[in-house]
Amino acid sequence: LAKRVLADDPRQDLAAYLLAVIEARRGHIDGAFEYLRQAIAINPGSRAQARHDEDFDALQDLEAFRSLTDATGQTAQVAKRGRTDR
Repeated sequence: LAKRVLADDPRQDLAAYLLAVIEARRGHIDGAFEYLRQAIAINPGSRAQARHDEDFDALQDLEAFRSLTDATGQTAQVAKRGRTDR
C-alpha cells in the first residue's frame, strides 16, 4: 500500500519513511537507506525522527546512517534551500 501511495504521489514523505522502516526491520539495509534518503529529501524533519526511531536500531552503528541522520546535515540542507520552514 505504501509503495502505491508513493508511486501515486512521490511527495509523500510518510510513505517513504514507512517503507524505510519496513526495509530496516526486514534487514534490507540498502532498501532502508534508499527510502530513508527519499523521505529526508521530501521532509528534512525525517532526519531527526529516524535518529530516535527504534525501528532503525539495526542501522544506528552504521556510518552511512549517522551521516544521513546527522543534525548538521539538516542545518546544511535548510541553509542550502534558503528556508527554515517545513
